[in-house]
Order: sequence, then C-alpha cells, then structure tokens
Amino acid sequence: MPANRYNKPMSAMPVTDAQMLVRDAIARVNAVLPPGQAIGTDDSAVLLGPGATLDSLSVTSIFFEIETAAQAAGYTVDMFSAPFLLTPDTDTCVADITAWLTAQMARQRAAENAA
Repeated sequence: MPANRYNKPMSAMPVTDAQMLVRDAIARVNAVLPPGQAIGTDDSAVLLGPGATLDSLSVTSIFFEIETAAQAAGYTVDMFSAPFLLTPDTDTCVADITAWLTAQMARQRAAENAA
C-alpha cells in the first residue's frame, strides 16, 4: 500500500478535495508540456527531488495552479513555504504534496469552524 512521507497510507484516504486540486494542476501543466514529458497524477509520481523528471518551471507552474485552485475553493495556500522544499535530496511525490495540502486545508477549516 503506497504511503507518503507523513506515514499515512494513501489507500485509507478517499479522493479528497486536495487530491483533486493536485491532480487537476498536474493535468493542466501536462497539457502544455511537449509530448513525452507529461508526468502521471498517481500518488507515486515524483514531482521534486532526485527522481523527478520535471524542470523547475513546470514544478513552479504546478504549484501556482494548486495555489490558484485552492484560492478559488476558499483556501489560502503557500506552496512555496511547504516543508518538502527544504529537503531537495529527497523525492517528493504526489502523495506527499496531497497529504501536506490536506493538512493545510483541514487546519483552515478547523479555524473557520472555531471562529
């Protein structure tokens, strides 16, 4: 069962809003990449680190797409302050980004509910 770096089994998680934001962002960037350079949207697809195949502009574009979609859904997300950016020698996959984004969205939801 695939797990992310936060040790949460992905098979135990339903397709979430965060997962859809990440998958849609990748799909939008894939649509403008040259043939053969598109990456998968599955949980194990590597976006950052030694195993990544995307260039920095494509990763930046994916992050921007995620932030824009999150904002449209009512969330404030700063992908460029995410902790996985501090570990460039470690592969970061779709599952890692989804787990982090899910936590960010849940924190904001909880804060809104507490207010």
